[in-house]
Amino acid sequence: MSQELRGRLLLWISALVDAQSCLELAARLLYAAEADAILATERAQHQHYEAQTGRPYSRLVAYADDAVVLASYDRVLPLPRECSEASMHLNKLAAVYFMQLYNSGYADGGQVAGNKSPETKALREELEVAAFPVREELLRFRSWLAAVEDFRNDAVAHAQGNAFAVQHRLQGVSMTVPVMTPIQCVELSEVIQRLLPEIERKYHLLSPDS
Repeated sequence: MSQELRGRLLLWISALVDAQSCLELAARLLYAAEADAILATERAQHQHYEAQTGRPYSRLVAYADDAVVLASYDRVLPLPRECSEASMHLNKLAAVYFMQLYNSGYADGGQVAGNKSPETKALREELEVAAFPVREELLRFRSWLAAVEDFRNDAVAHAQGNAFAVQHRLQGVSMTVPVMTPIQCVELSEVIQRLLPEIERKYHLLSPDS
């Protein structure tokens, strides 16, 4: 069983490393949106639009052919808006990776313990206590965890209707897309920094043949 738990710990380590990588890439993309090359690409696209249509480009005025004309500009680099969108998606993906520690994960006999087995649950609780030794911290973590789990399940994995605030109006249908807020991203990174060292320590303590 120790070998199977060690296999599960390895998957947890990988999930946390991937989650942290997503958060860091997402932050860099927000800075990249202000880079000279990205802004120059946007200006060049607008100049292409004006050359093709004879109209000045404006974010406040839209024409039926705008999307087609803008898409016809051949470019390699993303636009500032696309950098922001990619950052948003990476932050969502970070939450998904993190929840691999808690969601259903089937066993692989002799190699990886199931994520919901009694032994794995006990190990996870042990690691949580080690990462958050003060009771108040542990309670705050578990409350935070419930919110992240709801976000992952409702807004990303299953698209629960009430998570998107869909409204029907005479002009059409609108919705609000749930995102990870900057504070939630910082909190997620802080949790990873607390949990990851404990999981790595336990991984090295469990010998493959014990």
